[in-house]
Amino acid sequence: MEMMTPSQSKPKRGMQNSRRADTMHAKSSYMVDQHSILEHYGWRILCIILSAYLFSLGYMMPKIVDILSSPIYILSVLAVYVFALCFLSIGVLGLKRLYNVFYYLTPIVITLFFAIYCIAFWNLNSYGTDSILFANEAIRLLLLGYNPYTIQMNISGIDYRWTTQLLNGELERTYSYPALSFLIYMPAKLAGIHNLNIVTAFAVFTAFIISYILTPKLLYPLPLLVFTIDPSLVGLSLNGVLDGLWLPFVIASACTFYRCKCLHDRRMLVSGLLLGLAAAIKQTPWPIAFYLLVLLAAQKSFRELGWFLAGLLLGFLPPNMFFILQAPLAWLRGVLVPLLHPMVPEGYGLSILVATGHVILPRTFFTLLQILVALLIMFAIILKPKKTRPLPWLSPPLIFFFGWRSLHNYFVFFIPVAYIVLLLEVQGDKYNAKY
Repeated sequence: MEMMTPSQSKPKRGMQNSRRADTMHAKSSYMVDQHSILEHYGWRILCIILSAYLFSLGYMMPKIVDILSSPIYILSVLAVYVFALCFLSIGVLGLKRLYNVFYYLTPIVITLFFAIYCIAFWNLNSYGTDSILFANEAIRLLLLGYNPYTIQMNISGIDYRWTTQLLNGELERTYSYPALSFLIYMPAKLAGIHNLNIVTAFAVFTAFIISYILTPKLLYPLPLLVFTIDPSLVGLSLNGVLDGLWLPFVIASACTFYRCKCLHDRRMLVSGLLLGLAAAIKQTPWPIAFYLLVLLAAQKSFRELGWFLAGLLLGFLPPNMFFILQAPLAWLRGVLVPLLHPMVPEGYGLSILVATGHVILPRTFFTLLQILVALLIMFAIILKPKKTRPLPWLSPPLIFFFGWRSLHNYFVFFIPVAYIVLLLEVQGDKYNAKY
């Protein structure tokens, strides 16, 4: 048997190296092809996905609202189906010019429908939740010279499907939000607009426009999906839920926070001011403010921390200062109602096990669990500030999931926030060179 010499083995080694090179080239070509498909056809795929969603939305609308009650609803269903057909055609046929036309047409149509809604329903007296009813009552009391935090709210005319029930069988009648939650409605009330939900709808509309402007032009259908893929985001805003009020302030604060690093650090004052205004509307954004302070401290950005904290105070204190000085304990009891009052467990988080009677657990258990989750988030930010930079903006739903009450609005209004933070993270190299 002949032995193979080293010179005879070289061709085989060369063949192996050639095969490896071919394999690597094939993989590289595959990755390039995948990237090319996404780059050239991604917008078309997005159009088809949006079309499918719009068809579903149009089909569900008559089941959600009585479309025969108003021509606005009928026109809305027709418009949704027209848009669905247009985006389906654009996606399948690759009509890039028409796609670009819809980039300008989409916000115009949405603005038009918002204006029609305001004109048609400005005099509507159906409030929806106890939150909007109490905001209206707080304005009435303030105009009469009374402090809303010192008086029990009038519940006459309340829709009992949207009340906050206590464990003793009574209804919650204390005004339980910071003062800007009703002061923001004051101009509309003085202007004779009875349907205060128009103000909330305008806030959500503003948040959508901000998101639309920030979105890359090629992907402009994304904000439509983000704001309407769960119709309850708009539906709750039109029916007395106040969370839509803080949404544009939080989104604008995030934009300023991410972009101020390449500018003078005093721009952090603006971010804090906007978030302070959001916190002066509802307690929901409070965890964001706390964890952003932790993040800045963990990054040793102490000058930015000082400006941000000053902005928070400038946004939060002025709307509340009058009520704090006049009746500090009443104001404090009001804003801490969710923690102090024995409310019935309700929602879609962990407490659903108790609310449905499957598990018996005390409220203390959920409070301790929330504290544990809050501490874990804080330690994660301290230990890995760069990797957890988006975490403060998403901390409220993570904490509220483990709460005694975890209503749907605690989660759904953070979908646009998450979308904006993702956009800003992707653009981070451009706006945030310091990190």
